[in-house]
Amino acid sequence: MPKSKLYGVSEPAIYTVSIYELLPIANLSAAISNGYNALLEWDEVESEYLVQYLVYRGEVLLSPNPEPSSPYFHYADVPIGQHTYTVVAEYANGVSPAVSVSLEIYFLVVPSNFSLSVENEHDVLLTWEAPIDINPLHLMGYTLSRDAVVLIETPANVLTFSENELPFGQHTYFLFAVYENGVSEAAELVAELYQLFPAQNLVAVEGDAFVLLSWEAGAENINHLTGYIIYRDNELFTALSLPLAELSFTDSAVTNDITYEYYVTAVYGNGESPASNTVSATPHTTDEEDLVSITKTELYDNYPNPFNPSTNIRFGLKNDSVVTILIYNVRGQKVRELLSQNLKQGKQSVTWDGKDDFGQNVSSGIYFYVMKKREYSAVKKMMLLK
Repeated sequence: MPKSKLYGVSEPAIYTVSIYELLPIANLSAAISNGYNALLEWDEVESEYLVQYLVYRGEVLLSPNPEPSSPYFHYADVPIGQHTYTVVAEYANGVSPAVSVSLEIYFLVVPSNFSLSVENEHDVLLTWEAPIDINPLHLMGYTLSRDAVVLIETPANVLTFSENELPFGQHTYFLFAVYENGVSEAAELVAELYQLFPAQNLVAVEGDAFVLLSWEAGAENINHLTGYIIYRDNELFTALSLPLAELSFTDSAVTNDITYEYYVTAVYGNGESPASNTVSATPHTTDEEDLVSITKTELYDNYPNPFNPSTNIRFGLKNDSVVTILIYNVRGQKVRELLSQNLKQGKQSVTWDGKDDFGQNVSSGIYFYVMKKREYSAVKKMMLLK
């Protein structure tokens, strides 16, 4: 008897298929930090099926995001140029439509021709020019600081700044160009402010068709000194430049029996000093008879005497020689070294303006003037009345 066959249905195999929308990201934005770093941000996709975000620059997939499900991406040292960044959301079932944004990376060029000038000892003028080889649309302005303190933040069309009444000393300025993408490195300048000491104790020796001027340097800032300017009758007469400049000058462009007035200014790297004291001189003819009659070196009486405010000290030289004229008070204290120069034979004169070695007016009283040269010295008395 044949066996019967049994037929039936197995348990069903059940599969669950999730069908969901592959949502793209929204509100993608790109910014630049520190000049050459790209920062991308977007709104987080609210989906439990999100695996990660993929970021492309052009068609190149960038290194995996350290936080693949976070809605931002940071990339350092982006090459100079125009770049397109694309972000897609990756799901288990596929990827979303792409969203792109453009970003331009450019050099943050420093301002050019940053320079300064010092005026009136305490005032500084700063000037500069726009950075070279940039798109002016990228430039927003400038930031200027001194000694780590921000002074101004200016728009791009402002290229100067001045400061007044700065204290003496060294000041460091930093100028930055501010761009849409960031801030440039600094252009740096150092300003050293110091007092412009004038020349001191200017004296004039009168001769035949010449006037010999001599003076002393200011007490300080010799290292900053670049020369002197000599003024005659309130007009610039000549300029003497270091290292050739000495503390004397002979004016041979004079006419005898005409009175000239002189003063001297010191020239520094930061500008021109105030004027020295003013002296008057009247060159005069030395007759042959006078030369023959000068058979010895002699100190003559000053004129006028008494005097106020100045007097003329005259002397005769038998031979060319170095002469020193000194002024003393009644206590024997030296008040002024009036002259120390190599002079020619003949009658000479020098004017004392009643000031001491520090340029200060001395008080009324009796003073002594002393003439010294090799193998000769003499002293005479004079009176200053005020």
